[in-house]
Amino acid sequence: MLKKKKMIRKCRSKKGMTLIELLVGVTIVVIVFASCLGALVNGYTTTMYNSDENRAASLNESVNELIGNMVSKMKISNSEEAADFIDELSGLSDPDEIDPSDYDDSNGQALIFAVSRQIPDVVYVPATLKSGSTNEYTYEFNNNVSYQYTIIPDTETTLNPIAGSGNDPYTVSGFTIKTCFQSAAGPITYESFIAYAK
Repeated sequence: MLKKKKMIRKCRSKKGMTLIELLVGVTIVVIVFASCLGALVNGYTTTMYNSDENRAASLNESVNELIGNMVSKMKISNSEEAADFIDELSGLSDPDEIDPSDYDDSNGQALIFAVSRQIPDVVYVPATLKSGSTNEYTYEFNNNVSYQYTIIPDTETTLNPIAGSGNDPYTVSGFTIKTCFQSAAGPITYESFIAYAK
């Protein structure tokens, strides 16, 4: 009976939490919430960045494959043919000016139009000869453009032979395709190489 009276008194007690207990409780809740919020924000940012990077990689693969296939089918075999092709492309940078029914066997028109069909907002950035050079090209991507690409002729890559074969490394000439896509983390640039036809 005595125990029962003590329990009733405890339940009826009007004494609440002290200010210090309340502040400690609120502080703990805020710390836990801030930690969780930080983790959520970081997770969301990482997810967005990965998503954009995957999208950029997918677009890059599409554009590189398309350009690579078209350039390979043209069977460009030397620097002169490559320079002619790049000059033709430089005059066709706006796909809206191209009439797809009037190609006149123009490989440049076909390429610009095909890429713009794949990615409607894509911009071709012409590669131009460096002043005083006969085979060194330069280009400049624009920071305010979401999707852009360029094709640079007369680039070289060195191929290393299989280890132990006794062969020396050798150099191959061809085109470099460069693409630049904007993502949440800034521009992402890719490149691929296509050898001149033999």
